[in-house]
Amino acid sequence: MVFLVHHPAPPEASGRRRPSRRRHATVIVLAGIDGAGKSTAGRLLARRLTSAGHPAVLARNPCGRSTLAAWSQRLGLTVPAKLLDAVETGIRCANVLVSQLRAATFPGIVIMDRHLYCQLALKRVKGLDQGRVLPWLLRLLPHPDVVFYLEIPAETALARIMERAPTPRTSRS
Repeated sequence: MVFLVHHPAPPEASGRRRPSRRRHATVIVLAGIDGAGKSTAGRLLARRLTSAGHPAVLARNPCGRSTLAAWSQRLGLTVPAKLLDAVETGIRCANVLVSQLRAATFPGIVIMDRHLYCQLALKRVKGLDQGRVLPWLLRLLPHPDVVFYLEIPAETALARIMERAPTPRTSRS
């Protein structure tokens, strides 16, 4: 199930006129839990828009959680939750900033696979404070034109995640 989370008021309702020629991209954000289908939906949407003559690009905004977890496990490290969150937040912020720069010059539609809202949700689920950087960046950056939240049962999401997980390597003797 997909929920439309945010859609701005039409320009005439806000009293501001939108320029007739847009100089930056329309930004669509796809949010939802891992395994909800954000990347798949984003790739399909970008392909369909492009094939219909509307320039579109998918901008992935990962936080590196799975890579960091794999490295920690491989090295046998237990990383404190706050340190792991700080690294993840830094990676997500950097990726979103790069995507925002792309959107500032792209003359079409930028579909963002995750955003800073996702990092705030992760912090809340983990019981961590939202900090100062994320709320500040959300106030500073342009708001997306539309945010879609993809909802899926947790069991289905987990099954999808397990299907795409790499199989463990067997050691040779």
